[in-house]
Amino acid sequence: AQQNTTIPFLPEVNPSADAAFTIEFWARPEASDNDDAPVFNRVSEGDRSGWVFFQRDQATGWNLRMYDGVGSDVGWDLTGGRYTFNKWSHVVAVWNGSQARLYVDGAVADTTNAAGKSGNYNASTSAIFSVGSYDNGGSPINGRVDEVAFYPSALTGAQILAHFRAASGPAAGSYASMVKGDGALIYLQQNPPQISIATVDQNPTLTFTG
Repeated sequence: AQQNTTIPFLPEVNPSADAAFTIEFWARPEASDNDDAPVFNRVSEGDRSGWVFFQRDQATGWNLRMYDGVGSDVGWDLTGGRYTFNKWSHVVAVWNGSQARLYVDGAVADTTNAAGKSGNYNASTSAIFSVGSYDNGGSPINGRVDEVAFYPSALTGAQILAHFRAASGPAAGSYASMVKGDGALIYLQQNPPQISIATVDQNPTLTFTG
């Protein structure tokens, strides 16, 4: 069954439109209907606010939409970074207070707003942060989402590349330390709980993680 993780509205995760922020996550798609939402922070009713990521088809890649507060109009629409089914992708969006940038696997995927978009952003005052689908469970991703982080600053391209490289490096825990060290306000390690029982000299030891 599809599942999502939701966080009730937090002002810290919805800063004013002129304030910088960064959203980062890893996703491992297994299929696509061109409308999957791995990370969501949008008010969908009325004049839309906030933002949402979409996983489009493999040839199109990842899509960030930021809403401008006029009906369902999109203020910023960035797309890029092809992905492969059953392989992890590192996806990051940076808002510097006036412009958005999309990075995939440590590289810039798109900085040019789609034609006809206003270039405005309407920060939300009530959005529910959701991982895995819309806040109501709609448009679920068919696959996995992990290591979701929100920063109250615009990460640099060098920082984003360092994160991507750290995740595939040999040092255990270096990626998590880097995320926390760069000031993540939210860091969701979507690791399922695991329980193991080991018996040594008839003494059982239970280990729980997650």
